[in-house]
Amino acid sequence: MTEDAADGICACYVIEEFPHVRFSHWNRRMVEITGYTMDEINRLGWYQTMYPDPESSQQAAQRMARMRDGDHLDAEEWEITRKDAGLRTVAISTTDIATEDGIPAVAAMMQDVTERKRAQQALADSRRENDLLVQAIPDMLLRVDRPGHYLS
Repeated sequence: MTEDAADGICACYVIEEFPHVRFSHWNRRMVEITGYTMDEINRLGWYQTMYPDPESSQQAAQRMARMRDGDHLDAEEWEITRKDAGLRTVAISTTDIATEDGIPAVAAMMQDVTERKRAQQALADSRRENDLLVQAIPDMLLRVDRPGHYLS
C-alpha cells in the first residue's frame, strides 16, 4: 500500500536494548532517501546512523521521547547522514499508531527537501549579491515595470 508512495513512510517503536528503536515498516522511498534497508537500520540503529554526531543523535532521541508524549513532528526539518555519507535535509511528520500487538508506535512520513533548500539558499545568495551590486552603484537606479510603474 505504501511501497510506491512518493514520500518515505515508516513505523517504529521503542525497545529497551540497542539500537533502542525498531522499525516495523520501511517503504522503498525510505531506502532511496537514507540508503539503508529496514534490516540494516534495525541492526545499526536510526539515531546512530542518521545522526552520527553524538549531540545530534541525543537531540533526535530526546525528540522521539517527546513524540511518544504526543508532541508530533509537522514537516520538521532534520539533516541526516545517508549510508553513502551524503547529507540530506528531510522534512519529517509523525503520528501515533499501535503495532498489530498493540504496542505504542510512531508512523512517520519523510520528504527529501535537500534540493528545495539548496534552491532557496541559491536564491537568497543571488538576492544578497544583487542588493550589494545595486548599493555599490553611485548613480540613482530605478526599476520600472512594462506599463511604466516604478517598482523601486
